[in-house]
Order: sequence, then structure tokens, then C-alpha cells
Amino acid sequence: MIDYDNKSGMKLLFSFRGTVLPQLIFPVILFSAIAAGVVYFSQNVMAIKANPAPWAIIGTALGLLMVFRTNTAYDRYWEGRKLFGSMVNASRNTILHLMAVMDTNDPDSIQLIKTIAELTVAFDETVKQRLQDEHNLEEVLDHLALLSEEETKILQDSKHLPLSIMLIMRNIIYKEIVPRMLTRDSLVPLENQLNALLENMGGLDRIRRTPMPYAYVVHLKSLLTIFILTLPIGMVDAVGWYTPLVIAITTFGLFGIEEIGVEIEDPFGDDPNDLPLDGICESLHNNLNELLAEQERL
Repeated sequence: MIDYDNKSGMKLLFSFRGTVLPQLIFPVILFSAIAAGVVYFSQNVMAIKANPAPWAIIGTALGLLMVFRTNTAYDRYWEGRKLFGSMVNASRNTILHLMAVMDTNDPDSIQLIKTIAELTVAFDETVKQRLQDEHNLEEVLDHLALLSEEETKILQDSKHLPLSIMLIMRNIIYKEIVPRMLTRDSLVPLENQLNALLENMGGLDRIRRTPMPYAYVVHLKSLLTIFILTLPIGMVDAVGWYTPLVIAITTFGLFGIEEIGVEIEDPFGDDPNDLPLDGICESLHNNLNELLAEQERL
């Protein structure tokens, strides 16, 4: 994700990195060249005089479809950010709750809290991996150093790392942490936080595994291409050699909106406009380390 100052108007106006300009260069040149060919044909071979009304009607419908396309893509982007943020919040709340309901003067209790803290970070990072179609236990081994050999072996054989980590986390909580809790009633809010982790993971997985409907995407791209390709026929009689310029601007606008929708509908990759998942996970790890350090000072 690119951090920027929305008040720097001139800097934003001439920005290139993070925009969809690289994807627009070819269609803008192609359709402008076709428009120039239509103008040449009209002026040197056979005059083209067409009523532009059909393009005005189709353009209105196409504009509505483009708005719906972009809004749907941004909804996926924003929902993904909310779900991942909610998962991080549940991770923090889990550790804060354990600190509140356990005897933090007991070294064994502190060690168990540290183990759960590292597991929650590993859970979030492996969820991030699944969203990016990765499966790399080596990246999270630093967070699993406190596990036994058998628990580590379970993770090495796992095909769904977040669920396996949650299984190990629940086993530790119910077998080792629950007996050390100040009250048994405090287990209910802890269970709610663990459920929130799983529910947010499911929501993120739903966004990642459910693309835009294929028929809708194909139909919109086809309609957009046909519209731009034939638009010079309806304009050449009115604007003449200005037609390629008008087509270039129209292509830049409509195809740019389409490309933005394509980029943000899957917000979990490593494109410049995707969500900063690595930074969020690193921030969570730093937050939990800071909490544990502050608890030890207290």
C-alpha cells in the first residue's frame, strides 16, 4: 500500500507509481490509432455520417455498470481491511484478557501467556499466507519456538496452518491455562475472542475464494471494448480529426476505472494498492511484545 498526502495535489497529479497508467498505455494508443484510421477513411474514401444517439444511450448504461463494478471491488477491499483489522484486535484482546485473569506474578503463567501471544501472531501470519496462496511454515517458526516437538510436527504435516495453530492454542488454553485462571467465568470472553479469530479468517477466505462472477466480468469487458471501438463512427462527422484525442481521453477514463476495479477486488496480494498485511502483522507482534514487557515491569 502507498502512503500519500491527499493535500499534495500537484504531486498526486504527476504520480506514476501505484497508478494504472502502465496498463492503459497500449489500449489508449491502439484505440486512438483505430480512430485516426476511421477519420482518414471518412475523409478520403467514403464519408461516415452516423447519428451519435445510440452511443449516448449505451454510454449511459455502460457508466452505470462501471460504477457498480468499481463499488463492488471497493466493498471487497474495505471489507477485507475491516476483517483483518478485527482479527488483529481479537489477537490483542486475547492476550490482554489472559493477563487480566491469570496470576502474572507466576513465571509459569507468564510463559504460557508468551506462548499464546506467539501463537496468535503465527495464526495471523499464516492467515495472511493463505490469502496470498502461500504455505510456508519457515516464516513463522520464530513464533513457534516455545512449542513441543510433537506440536511442531503437527504443524509441519498440516495442510491448513491457521486451523492447526488454533487447535494447539486451544489445547494449551484448556489443559494448562484454564486451571490457572482466577475464575472459570473468565473462560467465556476468552472463547469469544478465539471464535472471533476463526470467524474473521472465514470472512477473509470468503473474499479471496469468491471472485467477481465470470459472466459479469466478461460481458462488461466486451461491452466496453465494443463501445470504444465503434465510438469513432458516431463522432467522426462532428469532430473530425479531434476524434483520436477524444477517444484517447475516453479510453483513459473508462479503461482506467476498469483496471482499478480489477486491482482492488483482490486486496491481499503485493500490488502497490493492496492492503499492507505484512506491516499489520509486524505491528501486532511489536504490540504484543510491548504489552508483555510492560506487564513484567508491573
